[in-house]
Amino acid sequence: MPEPRHPTSPDEELLEAESYAIYSEFTDAQRLLRIQDELRAGFAQLSHIGKAVSFVGSARTPRDHPRYAAARALARRLGEDGTALAAKLPVLRPAVCAELIRAFSKRNALVSAAIFVPGVDMPVLTLNQVRLVARIALAYGQQMDSQRTIELMGVVGAGFGFRAVARELLDFVPVAGWAVKGAIAYAGTKAVGEAAVRYFEART
Repeated sequence: MPEPRHPTSPDEELLEAESYAIYSEFTDAQRLLRIQDELRAGFAQLSHIGKAVSFVGSARTPRDHPRYAAARALARRLGEDGTALAAKLPVLRPAVCAELIRAFSKRNALVSAAIFVPGVDMPVLTLNQVRLVARIALAYGQQMDSQRTIELMGVVGAGFGFRAVARELLDFVPVAGWAVKGAIAYAGTKAVGEAAVRYFEART
């Protein structure tokens, strides 16, 4: 068995106090005093906060977990107002982003199906997709600086391809084409939102 070594930090010394691999350099009384000092410092840092609730959870909660269902219900109730909360509570982030994508996709589907003049809906759909990406960025606590905006333009630009397909379909399916147009607007917006989630997830 190898000889014990000196701890590399006070935290390691404390956590490995009963381990043979690490030398114990403090007495239990000294450790208790350190814990007391840390608790005092923590309460001092939080003393300015009034009544509040603390949430503790994982940002990787499986979709089939009951907590995920509860988070989805809360996200539906909060709507777009949930983005700021998701930035501070990662456990809510997947549900909030999923709700944002669902709501904006549905909104764009209705706009696309309701506007009969080809091309008139494009500015509205694009604006909604930009707003969706901005909301997802907020949910991840990310700032939309100029560099990030340029990178994400490719994500939003993908939506143009979906809308071009929708306009072509109107020529071939003049009656049911409006329903297909709405469905493609939904799918395109959903794809933009999911791409934005992957973008920000990779950077957190």
